[in-house]
Amino acid sequence: MPLKQRVIASKSIAGPVHYEKYMRTKKAYILIAAFLGAYILHLFFSFAEDVRGYGPTRESADAIVVLTGGLNRADEGLRLLREGRAGVLILSGVHADAGADSIFLNRINDSERARIVLDKASSSTYENAVEVKKLVNERGYGSIILLTSAYHMKRADFVFRRIMPPELRMETHIVLTPNYDKERWWAGGSLFVLVPEFLKYYWYAASLALAR
Repeated sequence: MPLKQRVIASKSIAGPVHYEKYMRTKKAYILIAAFLGAYILHLFFSFAEDVRGYGPTRESADAIVVLTGGLNRADEGLRLLREGRAGVLILSGVHADAGADSIFLNRINDSERARIVLDKASSSTYENAVEVKKLVNERGYGSIILLTSAYHMKRADFVFRRIMPPELRMETHIVLTPNYDKERWWAGGSLFVLVPEFLKYYWYAASLALAR
């Protein structure tokens, strides 16, 4: 066969071969993307169910730890303090210029004011845990009630249990807020609250795992 004809013949064969290889590669990428998508959805639905599982506690402890930054958290902490559920109320993550009276709008008495501790050094959930651990060690607390919003509790619980001393007993107590319905997390604006929390949770999980 002349050289020109051999070249033409090889090109005619190479075309279908390259196309088939391209299609196999494309199908492989589609399958991988579908698998990853399904796995992420599985993680998200599991996360939503875990968040839904948290509730209030009736237990007592040495201190109530409120993670500030959400609606009704400080007020719920004060309510538990007044119920005698703990001897100390720690507000973690308050503004540098804030005081107990400004936070509670002068609704506390001298006895309550003396039992409120303000942590002004932290500005994230991780820093909350680090600063509260210092107080736990300094004051010898054996137990705490961790209080935050329902949507935030899974991440807060995860971080605190990895930072706190292993012997510390920790109860969790959620606060319900108008922006999140934990029973119908897929409806209204609740989903838009939960998705960022899901991403933050796994960011923290990866960061803490790499830090070990």
